[in-house]
Amino acid sequence: MEASDLPNYVETIRPIYEPEEIAALLRNANPDEASLIKFCFTSGFRDREIRYVTWRDVDYRNSVVRVTARPIWKFKPKNYEERAVPLPGAMIEQLQQLRPSETRRRRSWSFQTPRESQTVSTSR
Repeated sequence: MEASDLPNYVETIRPIYEPEEIAALLRNANPDEASLIKFCFTSGFRDREIRYVTWRDVDYRNSVVRVTARPIWKFKPKNYEERAVPLPGAMIEQLQQLRPSETRRRRSWSFQTPRESQTVSTSR
């Protein structure tokens, strides 16, 4: 084995949340934060994928949300694979309640801080 055969990064182990930790997160979250937490767990999206999901990515009729490249923001899905992820009906209903008016939906991030131009971080 040569040095060039070794990976040049360390892949970290993702934390696993216990049911009690999830319950505590939801108890202490405001409604928007609770929706984000539930979206994280039901979609399985990666941190960067959540940051770049927009309302146009949510297909309410088919209960899926898409991961798509955003070249303008230099975002591309892992392995360049765009995909559609099914969501439970309850999550789709929550997203419908959160979505803004039709005129704002085309350019709005689905999850963001109070300052609209800044998306949230989902890192632990």
